[in-house]
Amino acid sequence: MLILVYIFCGIYAFQFILIAVIGRNYAQKTFYTEEPIQSVSVLIPFRNEADRIQNLIHCINKLHIRQELDVEFLFIDDHSTDQSTSVINNNLKIDYRIISSAKSGKKEAIRRGCQEAKNTFILTWDADVSVPKDYFDELTNLPEADMWILPVRMNAKSIFGKLAAVDFSWLQLITYVMAVRKKPILCNGANLLFKKESFFDAEELRKDYALVSGDDHFLLHTFKDLKKRICTSKRMELTVTTEAPNNIRDLLIQRKRWLSKMKHGWDINFVFLSIILVFVLLTELACIAYFFVTLNPVFLIPLGMKFLNEYVLLRLYKKQIDVLTDVPVVMIHQVFFPFYLLIIQLMPKPLDVRWDHSSENN
Repeated sequence: MLILVYIFCGIYAFQFILIAVIGRNYAQKTFYTEEPIQSVSVLIPFRNEADRIQNLIHCINKLHIRQELDVEFLFIDDHSTDQSTSVINNNLKIDYRIISSAKSGKKEAIRRGCQEAKNTFILTWDADVSVPKDYFDELTNLPEADMWILPVRMNAKSIFGKLAAVDFSWLQLITYVMAVRKKPILCNGANLLFKKESFFDAEELRKDYALVSGDDHFLLHTFKDLKKRICTSKRMELTVTTEAPNNIRDLLIQRKRWLSKMKHGWDINFVFLSIILVFVLLTELACIAYFFVTLNPVFLIPLGMKFLNEYVLLRLYKKQIDVLTDVPVVMIHQVFFPFYLLIIQLMPKPLDVRWDHSSENN
C-alpha cells in the first residue's frame, strides 16, 4: 500500500518540477528595443450582441489613445437580427465603421474586416470583453511582430464561473509560457494582434473555413507553419476581461467547443502536455478511489501535494493582477475537474449558437 503512496508522491514531485519551470518562465520580464507598433485596426465581429456589447462600448469611450497611434474601429455585423447596430450607433462616441459580412460565421467576419482595414496591424476583440483605459498606451510599447498573443482574464460570479476561471488561468499560463519558449500552442481571439499582410499570407494555406469555430487556433497554427514571428505579453494593461459561464450547462458547452477546435493542428508540445495532464488526473482519481476504499488517510498526502503545486502556480498568476486565488474554489476544482473533463469528452459537440447559422434552420 505504501509503495503506491510513494509512486503517487513521486508523480506529483515531477509535477512540482514542471510547475517550477513554468513559474520561472512566467516570472521573467520582457524588454522591448525594436520599432513599436504605430497603426492598428480593431476588428469587433458581432452577431446578436445587443445585450452583451454595451460594456465594451463603455470601455471604448473611455480609452486613452495617443495622437501618434493611428487606430480605427471596425464592427463587422454577421447578419444580426437584434438591435446590436442600434446599440452601437446610439452609445459609441468615437469614430467607427460598421460593415456587413457577406458570408456567415466569425471567420468570414474577421476576413471581411481585414479586407476593409486600412492599418498595418489587426487587433481582434470579442464583443463582450472589457478593456482597460490605458490599453493603447501599453500597445504602443510593443515592437512589430507577425502576431502578438495578448492576455485574457475571466471574470467569475457564480461557483461554476469560478471553477471555469481556474481552468482558464491554467490555459493562460500555458499559453504565455509556451509562447515565451517560442513554441506557442494556444491563443485567444478575444485579444489577438497580428499583421494584416501576414494574415493574407496565411489565407493561402488555411482550409478551415468550413468549420465554425477556431478562428484564433487555426490562424496561430498557420502562422507557425509559415515560420512567422509570434510573441506574447502578460502585461496587465493589455489584459481584456471576459465573463465566465454562470452555470454548468454553459461551462460544458464552452469547454466542448474549445476542445473540438484544439484537436486540429496538434504538435508534439501539445501532445506532451496532454499526456502529462491525463497521467496526473488518472493518478488523482486513483488516490481518491484508494482513499474511499481503504479509508487510509495516507492517500491524502499526494492529493495535498497536487493541491499545493497547483495553488502555488495559480497564486503566481493571480498575483500579477492583484487577486488572491480562492483556496476553497481551487480545492473543489481538484475533485471537480477530472469528472467534468470526462463528461466533456463524452458529450456531443454543441452548435455555436452565436456563429453557426445552421442552427437557425433546425
